[in-house]
Amino acid sequence: MNRLALYAVAGLALLGAMNAVAQIPNAGFETWSAGAPAGWITNNIPTLATPITQSSSAHSGLSSLKGQVVSFTGLGAYGPVAWAFAPYNQRPAALTGYYQFTSVQSDSFAVVVLLTKGGSPIAGGVFESGAGRTTWTQFTAPLEYANADVPDSLYIEVLIVPGADDSVHIGSQFLLDDLSLTGTATSVEIEGSLPQAYALRQSYPNPFNPSTVIRYELPAAGHVTLSVFTVLGQEVATLIDGERPAGVHEVRFDAADLPSGVYLYRIQSGSFTQTRKMALAR
Repeated sequence: MNRLALYAVAGLALLGAMNAVAQIPNAGFETWSAGAPAGWITNNIPTLATPITQSSSAHSGLSSLKGQVVSFTGLGAYGPVAWAFAPYNQRPAALTGYYQFTSVQSDSFAVVVLLTKGGSPIAGGVFESGAGRTTWTQFTAPLEYANADVPDSLYIEVLIVPGADDSVHIGSQFLLDDLSLTGTATSVEIEGSLPQAYALRQSYPNPFNPSTVIRYELPAAGHVTLSVFTVLGQEVATLIDGERPAGVHEVRFDAADLPSGVYLYRIQSGSFTQTRKMALAR
């Protein structure tokens, strides 16, 4: 089992050991241990690649989380990923926080939040932007609910999303501070207004083991094909191949029978095509 897989397993163990609370772990990134923010898991690989570090530049307090694309021998550019799990039993309206971002070749900064009950997603939200921010800027990831259940778990992931060439680029970096869950959701929001544009969102969790949720948005009804490929172009799964109505949709990809590695998932609907990466870590 590689180090990344061990970190993922450690995160699941941490989730099982926590007492029921309703807060984001180390939301201001003030506490660090062994090069990682307390309560968070990173994709740092000791002595080989350290894309997640502590920064003394902060929106408040003394430190923030810094993520930067670094060089990893044999793999090329290696992007930062940090994620946190926690018990959670409220229905917030949004996740907010403060960030700075430098983008190279259309890389984007993204924050994914997922609320689950009994292991099944009941709400999710994504903030993603490729715009550069040289001063602390607030972001908001509105949460969309699939039902009226109260969650029992919270998952947050922050990362740099690859640009148009499906690769992250050296020089892209972000600072993140002061995360907060705000407001109270009083309705099932996923049935609300239709998306204004086609979109394929970053799968969550990512890295994953053995399953992940892929979200996509359709401004109009149409035929949708959503497939998963190896990095060599071999198709390993067809998740969707049929008509879908306009709206926000989610599909779960189960990779229990696949080996660890990086996979591509691609959506096609009409003239719209988009591809993203995800990593299976055992």
